[in-house]
Amino acid sequence: KEKAVLLEKLLRSWIGSFQDKFPQGTMSLSPQELLKFWEQQPFFNFDSGDVVIPSLPPVPPDELKLFFLPKEKKEQLQEFKFRGQVDRDDVVIFRHKVLIKTPEGKVAIPEEYFFRQCPYEQLLACGAGLFYITEGFPVLDDSAKRKAEKDDSLSPEAVLSGNRFLGVEDFKVILVHPPSSEKPPPLQLEPEDVSDRPPLKIYQPEPQQVQRLLDSLMTFSEGLQFKFFKEKYLDKYHPDQGDLPRLTREFIKLNLSNVIIAYNPIAGAFGFIEQLFYSKHLDYAFLEYWRRHPYTRTGWEALFYIASHLNFEKRGLAYLYHAYDEAKIALRRWGVETDVHQKKAKAYVIKEVFEELLSILKQKGYKSLDDVLTWYAQKEAEIYKFMASHGGEIKNRALFALGLLHWEEGEEEKALSVWQDIDSAYADETFQDIREIMSYSLPLAKRIKMIRGVLNWEQNRSSEQQLDRLIKFHRWQVRTKTLPVV
Repeated sequence: KEKAVLLEKLLRSWIGSFQDKFPQGTMSLSPQELLKFWEQQPFFNFDSGDVVIPSLPPVPPDELKLFFLPKEKKEQLQEFKFRGQVDRDDVVIFRHKVLIKTPEGKVAIPEEYFFRQCPYEQLLACGAGLFYITEGFPVLDDSAKRKAEKDDSLSPEAVLSGNRFLGVEDFKVILVHPPSSEKPPPLQLEPEDVSDRPPLKIYQPEPQQVQRLLDSLMTFSEGLQFKFFKEKYLDKYHPDQGDLPRLTREFIKLNLSNVIIAYNPIAGAFGFIEQLFYSKHLDYAFLEYWRRHPYTRTGWEALFYIASHLNFEKRGLAYLYHAYDEAKIALRRWGVETDVHQKKAKAYVIKEVFEELLSILKQKGYKSLDDVLTWYAQKEAEIYKFMASHGGEIKNRALFALGLLHWEEGEEEKALSVWQDIDSAYADETFQDIREIMSYSLPLAKRIKMIRGVLNWEQNRSSEQQLDRLIKFHRWQVRTKTLPVV
């Protein structure tokens, strides 16, 4: 309730401050300008020392979420950042990599990654809101084409268009309590007319230009990359024809994928929740693309991205759970530990985010980590089954991904059963290797061991290639150079 009152005061105070800038105190600031202003602000300070931090905006910014950081948490974080500061003279650096001793041996961490600037304040403010399980996930349903009934007096069209401007009387902040049971409605589809859009032709006559394009985008943060890609390609070309689906898939794989270097429980858990902060707004953008272009080849690529993010979030939550005790221990130690830069600050964020998340999960009736991970696995599986039901090449890709999900869950035989339904002509190289092993006249345990070797090799190869790409283009430096200091 206190947060709602504070936010209402902030809104009224901010709007009132503009009335002095116009003749006779007339407010002539449009709603669009107001929302644009909010989107551009890195944070708002209260006189009390509390802070309101907007989330990274969706693209386009259909809504703006605000998160509250109390003064006490902000000050505690500043203390932990100071007490956990590691200088370059405190560690061994060889060829731009920090050498760290772990129970398993020495590891080499990219210097830029180890010393990166992190959005500690933003993560603390967002807290459990970084995880889909706190808000539910929309249902993908073929019948979800209806539009919700709207009150015209409060609809975005009525409020945000025409000559009407917002005044102080237009704002009231109401604290809305979440429903006791999670029953998210089907996602409402609003297909766009794309009949006048041309097909993209970019791979011929010079396929190398695609690699040059993707490399050039790597000099910008993920959000700016997506903004450019959306304006230049997603909004201009036909979603079901030409090269747009292939280009979108490569853009996601090469430019939006990240690598978490989980050499330590705290480093791993923090890396996961940090990445959730940077990529959550892209989830909303891809989900919006699906709403506008459902059942198109590029629309399917958007769903694959969202499914992969659910998988990433699930693994991050498991890391967070297992790092919690280690984080509490790290906060009790007085000295500076050099295995993680600003270790105490990272541990503090982990502790606070986990405790907030745990409280919400208990309210929702989840009794164990397994229950939570099962929820994520079910949501991810629902997406793959939904896609597979539509046949064609998408069916094969979705079934392969569904099998990988079962494999991760330790259900190897179930994965093999799913993969049996994939067309033999499906050209994925890893699947062809697996298919060959499945045909061997060997004991099941032996075939499972061989397939595990193939999957581990492919995962390690892919991670190494992506890490090399991130290092080459200074991913962590690029994404944080415009990060505001709260």
